Amino acid sequence: MTEDEFAAFSRESLANYAREKTKAEGHSEEEGRAIAEKQWNELLPQGHQTPNHHFFGVWTDETRVGHAWIAIRKKERGDLAFIYDIALEPEFRGKGLGKRAMLELETAARGLGARKMGLHVFGHNTAARRLYERLNYHPTNIVMEKSL
Repeated sequence: MTEDEFAAFSRESLANYAREKTKAEGHSEEEGRAIAEKQWNELLPQGHQTPNHHFFGVWTDETRVGHAWIAIRKKERGDLAFIYDIALEPEFRGKGLGKRAMLELETAARGLGARKMGLHVFGHNTAARRLYERLNYHPTNIVMEKSL
């Protein structure tokens, strides 16, 4: 991913994360954006050049249809590739491209030394959860809430 592509990815990914955080946790739009920006800056203090973070475009033929971001985390039982973001443009969803992108991301992670792949998915994102389950991802922690 070039610096220009990273700048566009950053704007899109950060805005989407803020929206999802707001929807999932009931923050105001302003609070969701502030939380997302704080976490983003902590995760990527050197932006595109932050060590162990890798950014990819998702392509079909000559068309960029999405993006992905993983980080390699050192673990006792082997390195873990953690997916911070993977997204397709809305018009390309539901066509098998998400599955293909996930499998290609797993291949890239293995090439970077990872032995496992992890991710976070918002509970309300049922389409993504179904995809991950079909690819044999399983819950490791579940956080639940109830409004009172």
